[in-house]
Amino acid sequence: MIAKQNFAHVTTLIVGAGPAGSFLASNLARLGVQFRIIDKLKVHTTGRAIGLVARTLEILEQVCGSELVDNLVKSGHRIYKQGFWRDGKLTRKSETWECDSLHNYYLINPQLNLEDALRNDIVKLGHQIEYGVKLVEVSTPEDPDEPLLCTLQNETTGELEYVTCKYLIGSDGAHSFVRRSMAVTAAGETPNMVWGIIDAHLKTDFKDIEDANVLYSNEGTAVAFHWGNGITRLAMYLGSPDIANDVVNYRDIRNYLSIDQFIQKMTSVFKNSGYKVEIGEVKWFSIFKIQEKIATEWTAADGRVILLGDACHTHSPGGGLGMQAAIMDAYNLSWKMNLVEKGFANVSILETYTEERRAVAEQFIETSAKIIRVMSNITPSQSSPGLNSSYEKELALLYKRNGQNITVGPAYPFNELNWAGGGSVERNYAFWKSGTTISPGQRAPDVFHMRQYNLRQQEISNETRLFQVTKHPGIFNILIFAKNLDSDIQYHLSDWAAHLSSSNAFFAKYKFEKEQLFAFHTITSAAPDTIDEVNEDVKQFLTNNSTILLEKGLDEDLSNLDDNYYGFRDVTAAEQREQTAHVKYGIPSDETGVILALRPDGYVGAVVCLEDWVHLDEYFDTILGNHNFNSNAEVYDQYL
Repeated sequence: MIAKQNFAHVTTLIVGAGPAGSFLASNLARLGVQFRIIDKLKVHTTGRAIGLVARTLEILEQVCGSELVDNLVKSGHRIYKQGFWRDGKLTRKSETWECDSLHNYYLINPQLNLEDALRNDIVKLGHQIEYGVKLVEVSTPEDPDEPLLCTLQNETTGELEYVTCKYLIGSDGAHSFVRRSMAVTAAGETPNMVWGIIDAHLKTDFKDIEDANVLYSNEGTAVAFHWGNGITRLAMYLGSPDIANDVVNYRDIRNYLSIDQFIQKMTSVFKNSGYKVEIGEVKWFSIFKIQEKIATEWTAADGRVILLGDACHTHSPGGGLGMQAAIMDAYNLSWKMNLVEKGFANVSILETYTEERRAVAEQFIETSAKIIRVMSNITPSQSSPGLNSSYEKELALLYKRNGQNITVGPAYPFNELNWAGGGSVERNYAFWKSGTTISPGQRAPDVFHMRQYNLRQQEISNETRLFQVTKHPGIFNILIFAKNLDSDIQYHLSDWAAHLSSSNAFFAKYKFEKEQLFAFHTITSAAPDTIDEVNEDVKQFLTNNSTILLEKGLDEDLSNLDDNYYGFRDVTAAEQREQTAHVKYGIPSDETGVILALRPDGYVGAVVCLEDWVHLDEYFDTILGNHNFNSNAEVYDQYL
């Protein structure tokens, strides 16, 4: 029996301080959820991932702030275009990462730099990552109300520490000890494909090197991503080893090819394409077999053990989706843990983590698998280049078809958080179809060129974006689309505002002394003098409960919005960035106000007409009903 004084207790123990674990820690620190984060390595010196897509940068900005993202952008290299080459001839140039986001590019910045930024962020918040500490044993009592007992070991001194925790987070990579300790397996493919990667200083006469490039030649296929500062990542498909060869298992595959042999092969591809290349100082070199696997279970021990990132899904490097998925995992989980741990929400919402994120991981694995096979001159299943096509054209088409999922991420399925219930929601399919199909489960898009109006001070702010206004960790943002605040909208808004103060309304029912769960934002094209003259009930609501966001040119913008507008032509991402909120969210001019409830992670949770505001009470009752607000920090004393 271990003496009680040798125990430490923490609500959440995070094992692994890569991007997933560090970002989860940054989230929990801001939300006030107790945690410790450990990593068996004393220092991280290498990292495979180098790229960040739009949605990842949006998430980092929402949680960690603009300064962290600005610094990553300044120290990185933005890629807007991708070239596809065959024997030195450009066959296609694509704007692969163009999307409706401020970050409409692929940011090349090594994983280590992101980890450094997150570590510094965690320190600023009063916490630290404990490096050189590893998890060596986990005990899971059968009683789900009992804590887990974890044995930690200091890698330097060998000293053991015993920690109890309510949640154990396994963000410890593809060979996760946490996953294996729960006897959870990873199912999927390890295709017999060997790739090599080198990060090195490069001199070349290839003029498009600062873009992303895929070069097909008789000597093989090379992929090049420029970092800036003279450094480029070069990747190459090296073939499939003979099964009879000794070099067939994952560990030994690193001996498949020497660094000099790899450089010679890479140089031959460029030479065959008609370009000179000189590979200088090497920063990192790796030979590996592709892994395409997903954990059979994402949680264990009655939900007390939760896996994140590579611990529960591994991807080929095609599309650069692994690190993006890991950070999105942490974002999805953090706000749900916060609501449950503080007693604000039903514990059932934690079950949606696996439901939502597993579906995304499966899509990402499928997409990256197709991309890596076409890069390897292998035709993926359900795809054939055909007589009039080529591998480079097929690859460009894959990126185009999956561009939305790669850049801003797939939508989540309907569930209790992405609410498809209520007659009002069913009715609103009409305006989803006539607009950009914003529906529950989708990422709520950013809106540019907005200004805040302070009704009390009668002041208009400088230009802002919707994402800058909705930057509230752990909060549901309620968007009220109020057009020009005409008399009908004022009538319904007055009715709803009066209800919000009643004991049956979600705003009053789930209002806690120390923490606010809701923020209201009224979006309108009305001029300030019109807003000043709204009826008294609406004025009180806009003054005391809601920010006011002004959008310009609404009437002109809506003149183009009819049932067929989006059906006859594609709206470019550049055009989307200029759209007003009403058009971007697909709300037609004849709709008498619409309310969108955004989840704390920025996904649409519910859509209702303003006149049917009562359905929002149903939505929040589903998530927050039967809450039991209390501190759980002392619940484990009886077991120590």
